Amino acid sequence: MMVNATTTVLIATFSPWKSGQRLPINGNVEPMLDFFVPKVGKTVLIDQPYTGSDMVMPRIEVYEKRRRVGVFSSSFWMYVLYPLLMATNYEGTQIPFKLRDFFSVIDWAAREKKPIDIFIGFEAMNALAGILLKRLGKINSVVYYVSDYTPMRYKQPWFNSLYLWLDRFCAMHADWIWDVSPAMQPARIAAGLKKKLSAPELHVPNALYPKQIHAEHLDQTIPYSLVFMGTLGSDNGPDLAVAAMPDVVKKFPQSKLHIVGGTGADVGRLQQLAKSLSIQDSVIFHGFVSDREEISKIIRRFRLALAPYVARPGSGR
Repeated sequence: MMVNATTTVLIATFSPWKSGQRLPINGNVEPMLDFFVPKVGKTVLIDQPYTGSDMVMPRIEVYEKRRRVGVFSSSFWMYVLYPLLMATNYEGTQIPFKLRDFFSVIDWAAREKKPIDIFIGFEAMNALAGILLKRLGKINSVVYYVSDYTPMRYKQPWFNSLYLWLDRFCAMHADWIWDVSPAMQPARIAAGLKKKLSAPELHVPNALYPKQIHAEHLDQTIPYSLVFMGTLGSDNGPDLAVAAMPDVVKKFPQSKLHIVGGTGADVGRLQQLAKSLSIQDSVIFHGFVSDREEISKIIRRFRLALAPYVARPGSGR
């Protein structure tokens, strides 16, 4: 995929928004802008606020000649969805938000006078819109970027089957598949995708980047330190990490568990759990950290990193 100073790139992705700010745990917004804005003539970002955000309508950012030239809203007809979006604006997969995502891509592409060279659609609904627009001659090349995939994502069989069908359709009709994990394509094939019909797949991760990765000398790290960094939903296992600390402290009294990330009720839940186990002095909460490089600096001070995903029926983890 070649890009140059005349290339137009359209990116449709998602972000949580709180207090008028985009949170850094999102659909790879910053790295995509960092990569494309200096290299191409025009980059358009359709940022679709995640469910539970304090805004529900897409925010459209346009970049030309290495700088942002404007922030736009969707067309007036898109606001027909506004009441439904407000009524379903709580965490989880909400059908009105999926419709919003699909039509926000159609809406912006209709404004562009020339065909868009490259469209990058995060998740199936965005990619589906891009595939349709390619058939209509509005887009030249479609990338299906997948940040989260599991064959058993939804408890309702019919809804999970629809999810798998949409993924297979996009994988077969996009020009490229970008997966954040190399385990995704084998899982997709095991779930029914015919390998010969699949678009080429690339591993395009969304974690730390080379300039953010640095190993501290052991003497510069904190002995007996553990760290959990990420969102604090129970599926991700922070409760398990806290619940294990009494056993850890019993054997290594100087141990400390550092938790980086989370806000509000999630932090309160874990603080209460630590208090109930009488280990509140052994669990340190660093709160939400917005700067990616600062996160890297923090977590590399500790000895052992945890990813204690909980095994429970229907969990995507």
